[in-house]
Amino acid sequence: MLTMEYDYAVDVAAQKEESLEEGIRIGEKRGLERGREEGREQGLEEGIRNLILNMKLSPSQAKNVTACAG
Repeated sequence: MLTMEYDYAVDVAAQKEESLEEGIRIGEKRGLERGREEGREQGLEEGIRNLILNMKLSPSQAKNVTACAG
């Protein structure tokens, strides 16, 4: 029968590494979600700007168009 000696330092190091990896995954997920939100907002702003410039709409008209579309 094999017996192994418990090494507290190795256990703590493994737990730290696992926590770090989990933290990285969580951070990446939050970053992607935030990037999508910011991209969506930027796209909306650009859409409103284009409607105002290209279609000669007032800002309130452009916002109404984008609100209905989105």
